[in-house]
Amino acid sequence: MQSKNSQVAKTSSIASSASSSDDYDKYSSGELEVEIKLDLGELRILSSTLAEDIPDTPSSSKAKNIDSNPPKDSIHNIEPSYGHPLPPEEASKVVPRGKDGLIRYAIIIPDNFCSNGKLMIGLNKRDFDIERGTIKTKRPSLPMTITELLSSLTKVDGEGEEGSRYIFCGCLNGWPSLLHFELIKLEKKRYLGPLQPPEYFMETIGQTWSSYWKAEKEGREGTPPIINDKNKIYRAKLRGAPWTSIGWSPKNPGFVFWFEMQHPLGPRVVYGADAVNEIGDDICKAVSIIIFLHAFLFVFEIWTYSFCLNIDLIHI
Repeated sequence: MQSKNSQVAKTSSIASSASSSDDYDKYSSGELEVEIKLDLGELRILSSTLAEDIPDTPSSSKAKNIDSNPPKDSIHNIEPSYGHPLPPEEASKVVPRGKDGLIRYAIIIPDNFCSNGKLMIGLNKRDFDIERGTIKTKRPSLPMTITELLSSLTKVDGEGEEGSRYIFCGCLNGWPSLLHFELIKLEKKRYLGPLQPPEYFMETIGQTWSSYWKAEKEGREGTPPIINDKNKIYRAKLRGAPWTSIGWSPKNPGFVFWFEMQHPLGPRVVYGADAVNEIGDDICKAVSIIIFLHAFLFVFEIWTYSFCLNIDLIHI
């Protein structure tokens, strides 16, 4: 696949063998240049030169004494970025209207989530640096503050019976691939306080989150996602562009990637449907298949499984 946005990623790797002494010196140094041809999409996380495509304004929840200009040679140095909403025309293009798209859930917290060295009740301590009063980057719960969310939304007007949409633009919790989403729903964490009416308990019984705002309901009626009670914890349901349901980029479907260590032009990674053309006429035979399976109990006897399929191939 040919792409204008070709990038080179440096990954740490030490080869067990090399064809020449020069190759051995290059591999044993711990840095291996791997060419990855990309256009857009989530596979960009394999590249370490992504900072040029991401707004470099630091997050408002970031500590002041942290270096605001980290080296741009690693995805681990990319910081969250908010408060740079796209114009409506651009926002509509990066997240087209549609029902498909990968779903993400982000925890939305008050701006003053940590006061006097104490984290507010209901938050996971592992996601925060309590001493600095900041949010840790690249956390599974994708936490961000209320101000960070609302300042990164763009309203895209609908046509006819279609309601308005609200598009998020930013680097969500420092993840380089989580840049553009449509806000689908806002939920409020259930609060069992003494001042809650009986109807609240009946409507939210057995639930951790109660509905606060929906795009298909309040959004269609013209009500923006305004959060009035800024001292509570919320959860945002975000949906990616429709093409994220079928691949890592809009023009190259398929959740598959192929790493070639011994390619004549050097190690490379190809992905998606175009991997078939990139690999060419190579004929391989599978000699072994290994499945790594990990299972763990979640809650209420619900098991969660994660597995990896490793296929060893030889050229015929």
